[in-house]
Amino acid sequence: MANWWEEHNLRYDDELAAFYRRGATVDVDMSARASGSIVFNVMWPADDGGLELVVRYPHHFPFFRPAITAPGISLLYHRSPNGDLCLLPQWTGAWRPEDCVADLIFEQLPKVLEAGSTEDKGKVADIEVHQAEPRSGYYGYVQETYLLVDGSWDIAPSVNSGYLVIGTGGKGSPSAADKIRDGLRGALLEVQDASGKTIAILPDAVGSRYAGATFKAPWVRLSSPPDGGDPGCFSKALQDEFPKVFALAQKNASKNGAGTVGFLFPEEANYRGESSNAWVFLNYFGANKKGSPKVTEYLTRAERAGPEDIFSRVPELSPLRGKKIAFAGLGCIGAQSAIEFAKAGIGELRFLEGDFVSPGNSCRWPLGLQYAGLHKIRALFQFITDNYPYTKIGPCFSRVLGNPYNGPDETTLLENWLDNVDLIFDGSAEVGVQHLLSTIARIRNIPYVLIETRPGGWGGVVARIVPGVTGCYYCLCHYQNDGALEKSGGFKMPPQKKEDFLQPQGCLSPTFTAASFDVEEVSLMGVRMAVSLLCSGGDAERTTTSYPYLREDVGVLSLRDDTGAIPCFPKWESYSLRKHPSCDCDSPSK
Repeated sequence: MANWWEEHNLRYDDELAAFYRRGATVDVDMSARASGSIVFNVMWPADDGGLELVVRYPHHFPFFRPAITAPGISLLYHRSPNGDLCLLPQWTGAWRPEDCVADLIFEQLPKVLEAGSTEDKGKVADIEVHQAEPRSGYYGYVQETYLLVDGSWDIAPSVNSGYLVIGTGGKGSPSAADKIRDGLRGALLEVQDASGKTIAILPDAVGSRYAGATFKAPWVRLSSPPDGGDPGCFSKALQDEFPKVFALAQKNASKNGAGTVGFLFPEEANYRGESSNAWVFLNYFGANKKGSPKVTEYLTRAERAGPEDIFSRVPELSPLRGKKIAFAGLGCIGAQSAIEFAKAGIGELRFLEGDFVSPGNSCRWPLGLQYAGLHKIRALFQFITDNYPYTKIGPCFSRVLGNPYNGPDETTLLENWLDNVDLIFDGSAEVGVQHLLSTIARIRNIPYVLIETRPGGWGGVVARIVPGVTGCYYCLCHYQNDGALEKSGGFKMPPQKKEDFLQPQGCLSPTFTAASFDVEEVSLMGVRMAVSLLCSGGDAERTTTSYPYLREDVGVLSLRDDTGAIPCFPKWESYSLRKHPSCDCDSPSK
């Protein structure tokens, strides 16, 4: 693919002409052009004679905007640490490919200069986007390096320096110096003041996985974010404001060592409002050779991993963090549902499953070959605790339910599994399991949700049974049977593939064929139904900021037409589950 200025030569000419039309002069950086980039050094007309601008065009211009730097000016807002002017909002749709850059500058530069030079929010509220400008997002970090922090930490303003306890992994991991040389990845386990007193701790759910190997490093507080985008601006700020810490860092680096310095500074947390604490970490290492040692420096970003950081994007789901689910069945739809609950922030999951992960399942089980041979409970325990640490895996039952060799302790195990849970979620698709668990749920007054797919993945069913509120499991079976027989009042059943079940080699039980992307539709709806119940408390009239109540109790999914020949967009038929005339349960009839 040719360079944009070669492929769209007329557009290149239009760009230059637009600058001249606006009264600007342009010096094309020919060295940049020779290396495959277009950079214009522009003198833009201004009242005091002119404003120097540097315009850097992206390779795929005009689909994307250029970067425009004003080296000679300083602004309070709308200018990144490396000098780029924020003429447009961040999203790519704010730039119109048909516009010339000079016209953009003509329209937006006066607004940026006005808004960026004043603290008076009311004066400029109508000409700027109402969002925060966190300066830490602009620095030039080394990719794939990070230290986890908790965004809710509140370090007292009177504490200006101290020590960090940084964790980098389990026992036997490389030394701290090697970790820094290879690219620092880990967690900020503790923040201490200058006396060594702990003033902030990372939650153990996250920090425990990094606590096996630790090292200490100094930290300092800056009054404002450094101006610039590279490690040098932090090194200079350290030298100017904390010369003793700077000298120590240089000494360590000159002795074949390596180290880290943490920087804490204020940045905008919301539009022209309160500030929050931002962390950036300067890493250094060097080689002690003849002459001056060469010190290599790089920046590592802080990644916020506290509970509020993790769940701030899903505020409607906050009630889930205190809920417990007894979860039966970890097949293709059950395992995917379990992961979705963990993503949503459920407080605790308790699994009931007797099967192992098989490589042949990887086409529709959510975890792949890495987990082959593990018990499904162990595989999901490992995956969820590694990736969603604020979800606890509670008491689990790792046997096939109903096996006479389980012995009398099966009852005790089920008691522990069900103790104080808020919901039973049944993805077993086993009639015997559904009968037992729905009966226990009714006796214990526990809400019960079941999900199941159909052969071929052509559709599926989700159902919610709430004792004293909806019909019972047997009512559901009657309505399903009525629908299959096309009786009045029956639930329309989804299409299913009429096939001989597949029995993979070495497997005791036949299974059905279906694609993961089809059966996951059932998982997602089942989780949505359970979440709506747990967050709303089953109150359809409740008006809170929590995830709202789903009024229907049964959903029937169709992903094919009635013949199964033609795929369709997901179609859900929904029903209220009332008492069936043929059932003798004590469920309400309306």
